[in-house]
Amino acid sequence: SGPFRMTAYIIEDSVIRAQSSYWSDVAGHPLEGLGDLINDYAHRNVVRDILDDHWGTANIVPDQPLMGENYLHQFEYTISSEINAENVHIVCMVSLFDEANNYPGEVQDVTRIKLKDLGIKLTNTIDFELSNFALSPNPTSDFLDLKFSEIPDAIELRTANGKLVRTLRSIRKEMNIDVSDLKSGIYFIIARTEAKKGIQKFSVIR
Repeated sequence: SGPFRMTAYIIEDSVIRAQSSYWSDVAGHPLEGLGDLINDYAHRNVVRDILDDHWGTANIVPDQPLMGENYLHQFEYTISSEINAENVHIVCMVSLFDEANNYPGEVQDVTRIKLKDLGIKLTNTIDFELSNFALSPNPTSDFLDLKFSEIPDAIELRTANGKLVRTLRSIRKEMNIDVSDLKSGIYFIIARTEAKKGIQKFSVIR
């Protein structure tokens, strides 16, 4: 039982910056002999931002969560020009919250996804438009109805971790897809035309 908090981190991998080094004279150290200042050093897994509350967002996961239930929350974040969007990951974790010390406690679950793996071409400028399409019902257990403003050239169904489940094609602005074989969880539908890309999230409940 809770209380639980959800924390979302914006992570950039392989940030190239100068790095002060205290180990240049330490025999056997991986940085031995590279100097007191290492230019073009690749910094791994740099935390660029923490979304919403640094100690986690409350009231997403209830104190008594139900087995198999999905709990959703929407964060918004604009990638600055200083960040290489190709290397951006989101790390989300759910932790018990220590109310006595006002501090996150034991981590209950964590997941990491690279935005690029969702099939969206990310750059430091907005080079795509979200195609206007709708899906219902959401959540679902068997079928999903899709309605597009224009006929997409390609449609992808991906897991929350970006894994491609299947590709689809439609010759109409409306289609119905069978998701009865999918396990419970969060999924994404990505629709593409020659000039536009769009993404919608849905949940499967068993």
